Amino acid sequence: MPFFERILGGTGLTGDGYLFAVEAGASLSGMEFTGKYTLAPHGSSLNKGLPFRWATFYRENGEVLRDGRGEPVTNGIGGGERQVADAMLSGPVYARLDLAEPAMRDWLRRGQPNCFQPYDRMGIDPFEDLFRVELKYEGTVRGTGGIRLVTSDCATGIAGLYAAGDAASRENVTGGVSGGGAVNASWAIASGWWAGHGAAQHARRRRGRDNARLQALGTTGLRGRGERQDIDLAAAARTVHDEIAPLDKSYWRTAGSLEASRRVLEDLWSKLSRANPATGIERLRSREVASVTASARWTVAAALLRTESRGVHRRRDFPGENESQAGRIIVSGLDRVTAVREDLALEDLALGTAQEG
Repeated sequence: MPFFERILGGTGLTGDGYLFAVEAGASLSGMEFTGKYTLAPHGSSLNKGLPFRWATFYRENGEVLRDGRGEPVTNGIGGGERQVADAMLSGPVYARLDLAEPAMRDWLRRGQPNCFQPYDRMGIDPFEDLFRVELKYEGTVRGTGGIRLVTSDCATGIAGLYAAGDAASRENVTGGVSGGGAVNASWAIASGWWAGHGAAQHARRRRGRDNARLQALGTTGLRGRGERQDIDLAAAARTVHDEIAPLDKSYWRTAGSLEASRRVLEDLWSKLSRANPATGIERLRSREVASVTASARWTVAAALLRTESRGVHRRRDFPGENESQAGRIIVSGLDRVTAVREDLALEDLALGTAQEG
């Protein structure tokens, strides 16, 4: 989910599955590993950054962007990405795909044709002309976080609830880095089969049982408390985006910025929870805003607890990797969000079981 960032294929991804799962009692993991961005021509919705592997980057005055050793910054989807992100905090950054030889230029155009449509519309030859770039926030689309799985058949720990694909955390296959591309595609196919098999087996075991106790899910954004006036959903969407997508809030994180975002998001969630229930087509928008707000809260809670830099989670105030924090962080809760380290949670569970015995 890109948190209302305008990216190709991501407009309808709003974290509804996450919210339904947590309403059912499930938890999430890997939500701090959502600091995934992709380079794109400025003002476009393109999120396929492969051609930037052959780019050189420039400042607004035409000066080549250089790293700490004085070398030109290149390969914007590899080692140069962080330098580009840093430079964008102080001003516009431009690029040119000037490292691609003629044969590579032809291959890129034929192999990635949709990558070049924005350039063609703007009348730009990206191999010869300078063009402004931006980093588009991809969140959990190419990040890692999602619904926590507890068994090999993709069960969530909630009876009858199974998760697959991007809805599930991909930490098992990617760790704390992006699984964008082949890894995520393979995971979608495999986890879909596992989850489908697990759900079918569960349904077979439950055949003929009384379903009278089933209750509908969906509270905030669908059936609010109705304790206040209607909420401006467009303004709410902008608020969430502004607290989670900017480079200085999710590419580079600090305790101060995360805590400030937490306060804003908690206040917004409270307003959404107490709003009058939406009607008609507005129910869809209301639920989308609620889902994205909830997901942003879970992301911030996990990012605050992980006091290190690992994968696509980068803390300015904790720039190093800490091996004692190699485990997962589990987040859950609706009106009150909790974040705990999985290894400590398992130890507490084991201790409680021993004491009961």
